[in-house]
Amino acid sequence: MCEYIDAHIHSDVRSYEDFVSMADAGIGKAVTCAHDVYRMSTKEVYFDHYDRLLRVETKRAREAGLELFVALGVHPEAIPLDVDNLLEELPEVLDNEYVVAIGETGLDKITEIEINVLKAQMDLSIEKDFPIIVHTPRKEKSRAIDEILNLINKTGIDTSTVLIDHLTTETVPLVMDSGVYMGLSIQPPSKIDTMEAASIVRDYGPSRFMVSSDMSSKKSDPLALQRTALELKKIGISKDWICKVCHDNAATFFKI
Repeated sequence: MCEYIDAHIHSDVRSYEDFVSMADAGIGKAVTCAHDVYRMSTKEVYFDHYDRLLRVETKRAREAGLELFVALGVHPEAIPLDVDNLLEELPEVLDNEYVVAIGETGLDKITEIEINVLKAQMDLSIEKDFPIIVHTPRKEKSRAIDEILNLINKTGIDTSTVLIDHLTTETVPLVMDSGVYMGLSIQPPSKIDTMEAASIVRDYGPSRFMVSSDMSSKKSDPLALQRTALELKKIGISKDWICKVCHDNAATFFKI
């Protein structure tokens, strides 16, 4: 079986032992995303968060046997009052050797400011030639996806550089023909479980799907990727397909 890539975790709220478990189970690489770990009230809080991801988390993971890459952005649930200043200075930290994407960004309440901040980060993705990780909410997910697709059309961003994350059986058809990458986050009960993810891959094929644990401070499983791979194998999915959704697609998207 191939080595796995966990395409979306929040490493700074997880233990060293979680990293060891992931590495021992066959995850060679992971991408940790900026998120709403604190009350992200100012750009200074964000830059301290970015610094921890780049300087501390990559080292912690490496010592545990896991190669960790970083996505930096403004999370929709944590937009500071000085977001314009933050977005203006964000490009300065994107040149770090560990940064492979912009994110986690996206829509949550689908407010005007969230839409504007997401558009600005899509523009930055185009400017810096970085892929972008786009969050979708638990509530009004279909409406959020419609707005995201509208922004994709408005900005002209290359759809192959966009990962629309946290999809479900109901919302996969909304993006299937759009050309974006599609994130299947295994984090029940707030997101889908291994059986639902396996059913989606079985029904639609492995193209452009990425399985991740979305491991955060909420109830999470550091071995969600492996459990999904086992579920896929259990229902008769080929090794080639399993490798695509658990490694190859992420490797292509993030260029890692």
